[in-house]
Amino acid sequence: MNIYKKIFAVSFLIIFLFSFSNKVFSYSNTILIIESYHSQYEWDKSYIKGLRNKLGQNYKFVFFEMDTKRIPESSYRQQAELAWKTFQRIKPILVFLCDDNAFKLLAPKFETTDIPVIYLGINNNPRLIISGTWGLNRKFTGVLERPNYFRSIKYISSLLNARKIAVLFDAGETSKTIKSEVFNNNNSVIIDDVCVDLYSIKKFSQWKITVNGLKKGGYDAAIIGLYHTIVDEKGNHVSEQDIIYWTSTNIKVPPFGFWDFSIGRNRTIGGYIMSGEEQGLKAGEIALKILSGEEPSSIFPFYMENSRFLFSRSGLKKWRIILPENIRNSAFYTD
Repeated sequence: MNIYKKIFAVSFLIIFLFSFSNKVFSYSNTILIIESYHSQYEWDKSYIKGLRNKLGQNYKFVFFEMDTKRIPESSYRQQAELAWKTFQRIKPILVFLCDDNAFKLLAPKFETTDIPVIYLGINNNPRLIISGTWGLNRKFTGVLERPNYFRSIKYISSLLNARKIAVLFDAGETSKTIKSEVFNNNNSVIIDDVCVDLYSIKKFSQWKITVNGLKKGGYDAAIIGLYHTIVDEKGNHVSEQDIIYWTSTNIKVPPFGFWDFSIGRNRTIGGYIMSGEEQGLKAGEIALKILSGEEPSSIFPFYMENSRFLFSRSGLKKWRIILPENIRNSAFYTD
């Protein structure tokens, strides 16, 4: 073997060993993240930050935005087909299905593959979508979003000595799931002698009427849930930033939130909230186990409940709310 052949052989071996040490399933290190929503949505930004922090710089991320907060429901399946074609084209080593719409529309397709699939932000029951106990069929596992809505409501009612609370949601798929799974399709429930009325609203005009009527309706507080699929009179999507700003400016009772993206200056006061970043971190932790060789079917889904108190300093000041010492000392704060 001449010197050139030796150099070539050694170089090839070095490249091969380096590639093998950095790839688990194949020569590709690409991970596909299919978002139910879009990259500018605060929730998506939050869990993606968690995923990046946990998985580091060792993997290449490809994102597909289904954009189902802003497009009509009639276009959902078309977006799912485009997401599936993206998967077939890039052949990733692992797939994240983020939130209910992506999981509902694409999980059955991924059942036919051997690619590991991690879900996060799932409010629905995976067993309703795919076979196997808790979605542990073949290559599925992930993070189930199970906010403790009743506990959140109890904290807010005790903080204000409230006896009547309004909970406002849009009419999107996630809101429908929450109403079904948590409130048993009821529009009103009693929690520790507190009357809680649930509103599902499709149009911004109706949202405004509801918000403006809360004080007169005898409500002591409101919880602003999801408001991201609300449309105007022509059916056009209304910016979520415009909705939360208008709500914060016009509401006459203290507004609280269930998720971190709704809290801050010109938003809501705070609450016992669900963090997208912490879901991303947990899903990333599961991914690392799978990429290290563990079978997804051996990893039981993680139940993510409300994780912390988060309050807006400007919101507390505006509404002249003083937190009890035990909550004040354990809470996180934003502007």
